[in-house]
Amino acid sequence: MVSAGAHRNGSVFHISTHACPHLDGRSVVFGRVVGGVEVLEAVANTYTIRGRPVAVVRVEEAGVMEAE
Repeated sequence: MVSAGAHRNGSVFHISTHACPHLDGRSVVFGRVVGGVEVLEAVANTYTIRGRPVAVVRVEEAGVMEAE
């Protein structure tokens, strides 16, 4: 989760598919992918123009997986 700054409510969740050294010392990164890697790869490979996807990418269902 990344926040827009102190006392802000503009937090967003990010999933990184590669190293992000520009976030070192700025953000806390945690977690791992336990399923659905093919979906993440499809999203990561979506064609973009100036950083914006040209196709609609939407999370329609999300949930919490139980710990093993």
